[in-house]
Amino acid sequence: MFLILCVSLRHVCFTIVLFLSSFSGYAKEVRGVTDDTINMGLMIDLSGAAANAYPIYNAIKTYYKYVNDSGGINGRKVKMVVEDDRYLVPAAMAAFKKLVFRDKVLYLQGPSGSSQMVALMGQAEKEKIPIISVTTGDKIVEPFKRYNFTMVSLYSDQQAVVFNYLMNDLKLKDPRIAFVYPDNEYGKTARDAARESAKRYGIKLVTEEVLNVGDVDATSIIMNLKRAKPDYVINQGVMINVVTFFKDSRKYRFKTNYIGCYAACTEEAIKILEGSDITYYGNSCYSSWYEDVPGIARMRDITLKYHPGTEKQWIKEYSKMYATGWLLSSIYVEGLKMAGRDLNAETLVDALETFREVDFGGISGPVTYTSKSHNANSYSRMYKADIDKGIFIPLTGWRKP
Repeated sequence: MFLILCVSLRHVCFTIVLFLSSFSGYAKEVRGVTDDTINMGLMIDLSGAAANAYPIYNAIKTYYKYVNDSGGINGRKVKMVVEDDRYLVPAAMAAFKKLVFRDKVLYLQGPSGSSQMVALMGQAEKEKIPIISVTTGDKIVEPFKRYNFTMVSLYSDQQAVVFNYLMNDLKLKDPRIAFVYPDNEYGKTARDAARESAKRYGIKLVTEEVLNVGDVDATSIIMNLKRAKPDYVINQGVMINVVTFFKDSRKYRFKTNYIGCYAACTEEAIKILEGSDITYYGNSCYSSWYEDVPGIARMRDITLKYHPGTEKQWIKEYSKMYATGWLLSSIYVEGLKMAGRDLNAETLVDALETFREVDFGGISGPVTYTSKSHNANSYSRMYKADIDKGIFIPLTGWRKP
């Protein structure tokens, strides 16, 4: 009986050991991470009203291909899972759920719009999934959220730099400034920031006009602007907004100084201005494809290695939005490297929070994250379009408000 009991106990112990080993193995599973793979999720507008996001998508795809071909990150290759958010909140929410719950990605890049990001940021916190969007609205990081990050300055800081340039560099006296924006989170955040910046200089915007993403006619807006007689028109829109605005400005012979901010600072719109009376300024957080800085030179070299002969199509393929996607991916890859082999959402966030003035070769201003702030920086730069050459010329270095 003793022998039988002993054998039985040994059997029970063996069973328990097996069970515990199995449980321990399960506990070590990490969402989006295997021994040789990291799953990342990308939400981007590929078919919606602001579907000029292809340069962002192409930059991200090319960058990760380069990373994988170079050996990956700490022995792991990155697998991209892409969802089209169509620049719509419902589509972005559906994409988020699929990427997180079905595809089980470690982290997210995107979405492509501020309204979508605001709708998702609470879910990102709940599911503890790091997310860096291509948008930089103040609500993303204020108040602080552990899993939400920006990659460049907030729209409020960008507007402050614009007004600082107008009032202190150009030394304007009582300027008449108008503001054009889409009636969504992206546009309204910048509009409110412009109001505050104007107020600091004792200015009241002479008119505020709504030009929504996807609008193909700006006639009424141009007529209102002609009546308001602004010296400068600031536009916080996207590429399609700028094209519409410029076409109808030429049609109705509206002469002004135009300042395109963030996505409205785009080389794709410069060619429309040939022979026009519009002066095109820009404020951007990103250097351009043709600028002579180390990070951009490296981006060009890698890109042309995978896409030889495309340099002649740079206006379409490699606008400022291309640098957006490149920077976004570069930030994550640097964080993944620093997190090491013991990789999960928490170690990735911890690694990102060690960034102190990390310089990505001049693609943008230096990036800093801490355990109390996930706002990357406050830098942006003023540009002026050379219409004959079809490029933006930097007017300033990276500036803070």
